[in-house]
Amino acid sequence: MYSVIRMKSSKRILINTIFLYLRIIISLFISLFSTRYILSSLGAKDYGIFNVVSGSIVMLTFLNIAMSQATQRYMSYTQGKENIFEQKRIFSTSVILHSLLSFIIVLIMEIGGYFLFKNILKIDFDRIGAAKIIFQFAVINTFISVISVPYVAVINAHENMFIDSIIGIFESFAKLIISIILCYISYDKLIFYSLLITIVSIFLLFYKRFYCLKKYEEVRTNIFKYFNFKIFKDMLSFASWGLLGTIMSLINNYGKNLLINVFFGTIVNAAQAITEQIVGQLGAFSNVLTKALNPFIDKSEGAGNRDLMITASYTGNKFAYFLLIFFALPVFIELPYILNLWLKNVPEYTITFCRIYLISYILGQLTITFPLAISATGNIKNFQIVQTFTASIPLFVSYLFFHKGFSPISLYIIFLIYEPIRAAIIIYFTKKRCNISITSYLKDVIFPCFLITLILFCISYSPKLFLKVGLIRLILICTLNFLFYIVLVLKFGLSNIERLMVLNIIPKKFTKYKIFKLLFNDRS
Repeated sequence: MYSVIRMKSSKRILINTIFLYLRIIISLFISLFSTRYILSSLGAKDYGIFNVVSGSIVMLTFLNIAMSQATQRYMSYTQGKENIFEQKRIFSTSVILHSLLSFIIVLIMEIGGYFLFKNILKIDFDRIGAAKIIFQFAVINTFISVISVPYVAVINAHENMFIDSIIGIFESFAKLIISIILCYISYDKLIFYSLLITIVSIFLLFYKRFYCLKKYEEVRTNIFKYFNFKIFKDMLSFASWGLLGTIMSLINNYGKNLLINVFFGTIVNAAQAITEQIVGQLGAFSNVLTKALNPFIDKSEGAGNRDLMITASYTGNKFAYFLLIFFALPVFIELPYILNLWLKNVPEYTITFCRIYLISYILGQLTITFPLAISATGNIKNFQIVQTFTASIPLFVSYLFFHKGFSPISLYIIFLIYEPIRAAIIIYFTKKRCNISITSYLKDVIFPCFLITLILFCISYSPKLFLKVGLIRLILICTLNFLFYIVLVLKFGLSNIERLMVLNIIPKKFTKYKIFKLLFNDRS
């Protein structure tokens, strides 16, 4: 099994991961500056308005997200079969499907937007007009996002992470330029920001379409000729069950924004927006691996290689976890200093929100690729039903706590307590659908991940005991984290096969050194 993974997938996944990492690193540094400019230009109040209004759009696009997942799965699965005729049928059907879906979603948004502004959102009277305008820009962005899905799915199915990274970096630079422009205009900054973001989205849509037409054969086709009603129904059926989980996930994500807005106002929404951005940027480092693995998992199942699919998803959980804690631990330890260095004014609750949410996000990495494995089998009905109904619990409990006068911090604590329950559900269904060994999973994944995290945290935290807050302490913490991370993860965190996979993708000229022989020497 190892030789198959090493020869067919390791280097390709490495190359894709490197491209995506470059995108994430560049985008992260750009985002640090653009967010500071945007928050400074808009102010906490307008920034909170933008977050809550755009968040309402995200909640209303659950149909598109479900269909995106279905489209990605079918295209990658068909790539594994290497059948160009089938690929054309999948692409053509998905284009027509998303064209219809885009108009349905816009209609739902316009109707839902009326009730959001009339009965739900709490926005100051002097800013309600601007909020309605940026809502319309958000509707346009969503329409563009929906009709872009087939092209994005084709790029991902071909595992072309280079062009995906180029697009992401361009988008980040565009947002940085927009944030700088905001500092020099006198017109309503919130409306102008939304307008420029929409222009960037339109440009990227045309670029994706042009690139796919030029690069991929299945895109250069008559979509009406290759449209297949059976595929249309199959994709809708698959998406309908995925829709349950997607709806609840989005309701939870936006529900947190909405609860905070209703009980505490837009200032706390600003703290929540910063929290989501920080954890989202850190999570992107581990999500890079799952994005690189996703098409490979579907292709392996499409090719009939279940063992390879399970091995990739099983190992992916551990790698995603270790990738996240490498970046997350220093940030968790020195978060107050980092936030004060980054932002001029740190909204109240931001530090506590971020730390609790970061713990939840880290725990989520331990099962992050299992839903991909379940999805690859095509049998997701019962999994989505159970996950949907249980996922509603923390939001309901949070509402009760807020109604009784608890602080906004309790929301993140409740979701943290729910995380192990969510993980148990995922593990159970992965065992049922894919026949993984839970005993081996606990021994080979959970135990080493928790043990190494505990040791690494204690070592990285130690400078706080004898140094004052400042740049020197931050650098020392990062240095200790880096050095001991490499030793602990490579020597004790990975299995022999996993370390051989890592060794295989390292240039041979480096492996001759003694340090590499010590780190990669097989444990008996």
